[in-house]
Amino acid sequence: ELAIGLMRTRKILDSKLRGYTDRFNDERLADLTPDQLMASIVALPDPYNQVTKGHQNSIFRMINAQTCKDNDWAGLVFEKLERQRKMLRYETKAFNYVLKTVRKITKRTQLQSD
Repeated sequence: ELAIGLMRTRKILDSKLRGYTDRFNDERLADLTPDQLMASIVALPDPYNQVTKGHQNSIFRMINAQTCKDNDWAGLVFEKLERQRKMLRYETKAFNYVLKTVRKITKRTQLQSD
């Protein structure tokens, strides 16, 4: 029973650790000014002339929001700390589960010996 409990908590921790990824610098968008970003969007080739000014503005808003988020160092540190806090919480739950299983087995063993 203890082995099953340990195996179950190990699987939980392994899946959570696989889900934990830190964003690397090369995955972040460059720190462009809004003017540079809009110039880049306007300069994109449009072979069918289907991109309207409204489309360009919506693309700009989406990319600009992500650029601001990617270059907000305080926000990135907070995001990393939150993920680490979450991992610690999962580890604590797994440890408590194992501890509960050990206590249950110990209690059962004591009752059988009495």
